Amino acid sequence: MYGYLPPISLPKLIVVIYERDSASFLAKLADLCCVGWENYVSVRVLTAPNGDTTEYTEEMINEYFDSSSNMIFFQDGLLDEDELKAEHVHYRRCKTTKTMIQAITPELMSLNIHWKSYAESQWSKSTLRSAKPEEWVQQFAELGHRDIGRHLLKSLRIITDAEISEAFKPTPYDDIGVRVAHAYIHEEEPGSSSIAIKNILEHMHPQRVFPIDLKNPETFACIDADILYIYEDGLWSGVEVVRRLQVLSQSAALMSSNLQIVFKYCVTCDAGLSAARLFSVRNSAGRFQFPSAKPGYHFAFLQRGVNTRFPDLEDRSDESIRTAIDSVIEPYAFASDIIWGAGKDAGVGVCRDIGAQLARRFLERKAQNDNLDGDPAEVAAEKVDRIRLGAMSFASTIVFASSIPKPVLPVMWLDGDVTLNTRTVKWRPLFWDARRTGAVQN
Repeated sequence: MYGYLPPISLPKLIVVIYERDSASFLAKLADLCCVGWENYVSVRVLTAPNGDTTEYTEEMINEYFDSSSNMIFFQDGLLDEDELKAEHVHYRRCKTTKTMIQAITPELMSLNIHWKSYAESQWSKSTLRSAKPEEWVQQFAELGHRDIGRHLLKSLRIITDAEISEAFKPTPYDDIGVRVAHAYIHEEEPGSSSIAIKNILEHMHPQRVFPIDLKNPETFACIDADILYIYEDGLWSGVEVVRRLQVLSQSAALMSSNLQIVFKYCVTCDAGLSAARLFSVRNSAGRFQFPSAKPGYHFAFLQRGVNTRFPDLEDRSDESIRTAIDSVIEPYAFASDIIWGAGKDAGVGVCRDIGAQLARRFLERKAQNDNLDGDPAEVAAEKVDRIRLGAMSFASTIVFASSIPKPVLPVMWLDGDVTLNTRTVKWRPLFWDARRTGAVQN
């Protein structure tokens, strides 16, 4: 699991505590903060103070100024307070770690590494906002599981349109020695991000952007280029891109040309890249390329240690590769042992139960809308199972500002009555994509 907070090399808060108190303090800090807080808080653990604390105090003062830190927190007797005052250092002396946690909390909030301020800062970037983070967590509390809501928000990530646009910017030397063209996949599915991508590309490349219609076998006949960049916002499971590659590989106009296609994504993950690249290697090596997203925009959904080439798999068919990838998915929201500890299984179970109830109602509404006579339609249990933790059980908490990827946990974007242990809540999601789920219910 990676891709949360942008890493920084210098801590903004310095904490000096006794070893006897360190374990409980670090556990509480981890419980309060989102993943990545260690980049912002430097915790120094001392067995006992030396008789003269001047030398160590000077070391902390140097670190404070070298790092442009905001504050030093320390327990009684570990630093020389007069030295800190003389150097005009912002500090707070605390007798106990309980007091220190209370004192440090406002600083964690201002740095947006406290779970609540972090979630609010991410949520505010979305154009699809529904329930506020604290209101959303309160629903878990009403069902007896407040901590599950808090923990899920620690991994929330909103990718803005500006970030997508930045990822799509060409580098200065992309067209050296080659003719380059730019394209997007034209889609009509509700919730599709193709319109936003089209707008971004046409702003960057006036007169040079092609819509790719996969239903038209002659789409590539008129593209006069050596390299075609096809842009999409995110590569997740790889199911969709492999389906597209299968269609592209059957295009006579494309396969008889020398055109190379580079798929460019703002966000990628290991599962999707593995599926796409393995297809390309098996079917048309060199024709299709899939660069990974920039650091901070590439995420892990596969279990640790998995060989993404699946070299031991004798059957290399698309179906076999798909089954192999799906069998080693690590539900993203629950991947951090630091966040979940012994509560991981309970967290997965609760989200699976709530997600199944929400998913069933969503699929029933969709089936009824698709049914011309408007009659209720039966939804197979397998369909519910496939999305109760997000598509392919990805349990993603990574959301685009103006669209919700299918792998995102349903508890974040579906509504309806939810019952758990005889308690019922009218569930309101964090985000609301009206193109999929209708008008917002206030």
